Amino acid sequence: MRPSRRRSSTRCSPPTAAWRDIPPWAVVAAQDRAIAPDLERFEAKRAGSHTTVVDSSHVVMISHPDLVTKVIKSAATATS
Repeated sequence: MRPSRRRSSTRCSPPTAAWRDIPPWAVVAAQDRAIAPDLERFEAKRAGSHTTVVDSSHVVMISHPDLVTKVIKSAATATS
């Protein structure tokens, strides 16, 4: 076991799960061939995500880095 894992496993758990209070965000790749875009949309909707759909392949963070950065910044601003 790595030392960092050993240390973190002895700390107290947070009082609540963050996903209960922090709204989810999703980027759906409309041309994804690894994960069906309809499944991505379904999962994002089920989670109640703020969803952005982009005409991209599975690696949207490489083909559209500016869009992904914008979504991350929007999520960080909205949840801070």
